[in-house]
Amino acid sequence: MKSRQLVQQQTQTLATNQLRSELDVSFANVDFDQANILLTKAKSDLKASFAVLSTLLAERTPQIYVLANVPMPENITNEVSALILESLAQRPDLARLRYQRDAAKEFARAQGKLLYPSISAMGAAGVIPAGASQLAWDYAAAGVNLNVPIYSGGLYTARRREAEYQARAADENLRDEEDNIIRDVQVTKLNLDYAHERLALTEQLFE
Repeated sequence: MKSRQLVQQQTQTLATNQLRSELDVSFANVDFDQANILLTKAKSDLKASFAVLSTLLAERTPQIYVLANVPMPENITNEVSALILESLAQRPDLARLRYQRDAAKEFARAQGKLLYPSISAMGAAGVIPAGASQLAWDYAAAGVNLNVPIYSGGLYTARRREAEYQARAADENLRDEEDNIIRDVQVTKLNLDYAHERLALTEQLFE
């Protein structure tokens, strides 16, 4: 913006001395206004970047950071396979999907057990303080109930299959997210290598 302001002043001086036209002055004014707009946008983008950086650093309020010249950093030499394993182990979204998958599989196993026969026992005992003399003064009874889910209309089978399909869907969601993370890590490593090469070339160009 300072450069375009200088051009604007020079053009205005030349136009005053009739060495440039008013059209040239208008073009110089437009260039200066465009530079002012670009500067305003750059300031806004800088504040937005500080807000994003503060969020990544767990800061509740945006902080203002001052850039400092640092030596040329060394490139990260970690193998992509090690970075992928670290990402798969530490990503919280993957942990959530794993819990959902495990819960779906456990629920499917529980629904499958509904097809098994169930046995229940019941007993009772007591005394009769008053009554007919033909009856004993005490009593005891016990019974066993066997429940075989045969005539359920396929309800338990349908529940079991639904739970199994949900477990498969949860497993596929986890696998899909893992594939996305592996792809992101590989692409990010390539971008990091490219940025490091550009940084070295830019330093030479700057010198």
